[in-house]
Amino acid sequence: MKTIPSGQLEKLNRICMEILKSYHEAIGVALMALDCGCVKVSGVSAKGDPVGKMSEVTRDHLSRSGTPICLACRKKGWMNRVVRREIFWPGSEDEKPDKKLRMKIGHRVFGAKYSDKD
Repeated sequence: MKTIPSGQLEKLNRICMEILKSYHEAIGVALMALDCGCVKVSGVSAKGDPVGKMSEVTRDHLSRSGTPICLACRKKGWMNRVVRREIFWPGSEDEKPDKKLRMKIGHRVFGAKYSDKD
């Protein structure tokens, strides 16, 4: 499994915190890393429902105008290119939802094969 480059990780952390501040019903952020290096993110509620719109953190591909773009992500079928699924839980260990709730949310968001990696 590839690690996320530090520059992209900083952007990703910023977007996650922005989602959590903007949508009070979001208790976590679902992350889907793609084989091209881009990451799709969306807030999730305590019931596992999506909160807000899905955002993308590109792997530093730039268009001619200087805007981030990934040609692979513009094509249909990006869902088939997901190489890692996880949920970002803000705060310290003590502030995270309990393991049972995290698993319930993870299964609702990503399906039965989801596993909490801590």
